[in-house]
Amino acid sequence: MAILVLTNENEETVFTLDNETSIIGRKADCDIILRDKQVSKYHAKVLKDGPQYRIEDMESRNGTCVNGKRIKRVLLREGDRIKLAETVLLVYHVNEMQQTAKRIRRDSLK
Repeated sequence: MAILVLTNENEETVFTLDNETSIIGRKADCDIILRDKQVSKYHAKVLKDGPQYRIEDMESRNGTCVNGKRIKRVLLREGDRIKLAETVLLVYHVNEMQQTAKRIRRDSLK
């Protein structure tokens, strides 16, 4: 299962991508609610596309970028950095368990 990780100054919030489509925005009916005035009410959506996920901008006012490039739609890959407007940064991970295993392998190589 894929996740998005939002990192703020003092905390991380993990959003699990459980649905076929997850809407990101400010409105209370979004699947991932972000309380930032720069983020549109319905800013972007993440869709399951076979075994992968893709993100699509929902014609937001301030745009969606993946790895520094403004996008309309793109397939997500492990570690992609998703920027909404100017202030919100999410990081895409294919699987939370895989992330833990990668950290353990990296640490054991030191």
